[in-house]
Amino acid sequence: MKALQLIILLLLLGTGASTFAQKYTPGYLIKDEGDTLYGLVRSDYNYLYFKKDQKDQYTKFKLKNIKGYMVGDQVYVPDCFEVIQNNFVERRCGFLKLLEKGEVCLYMYYGSNLYNQEKHPNLYVKRGEAGPWLVKEDAFAFRREMAQLFADHPELPSKIKNKNFTYDDTQTMVSMYNEWAAGQAQNP
Repeated sequence: MKALQLIILLLLLGTGASTFAQKYTPGYLIKDEGDTLYGLVRSDYNYLYFKKDQKDQYTKFKLKNIKGYMVGDQVYVPDCFEVIQNNFVERRCGFLKLLEKGEVCLYMYYGSNLYNQEKHPNLYVKRGEAGPWLVKEDAFAFRREMAQLFADHPELPSKIKNKNFTYDDTQTMVSMYNEWAAGQAQNP
């Protein structure tokens, strides 16, 4: 009986090790100095692991030592931001997935929400050097904060206040704003 338990334990450990090894994905990272490394990458909350190939030993990079990384067509950047943990807001540093790039950047991070739903997609906006700010799902806070963020746009603030846009439209609003801002920059 003990031999059977030992075999099962060894099988489970072996499966875990092979699963761990499979989490590396083809991509690249950009070091803080600007060097780009191509190979296999894997991330957790505070570190990025890099290997040139499956047989290579990994190199561990701290968040502060890289500008970002890319896997497939997905770009991830390191930053510190607010997350909701056990119904409290706390500051965390990690990798944010870039959804929209422009005058206002939109990011996503999977974490818990006010209802402690794990793996909930939290949205963040960043304008200039300030932020990133958590986009609030509460309708009143959302309208107030998004109208302020896009205050210089000729139409967005009124559409947000009139409930034409909701939390689910955040990416559309950021895209609209960025198109408008790019046009303003070309035609001052």
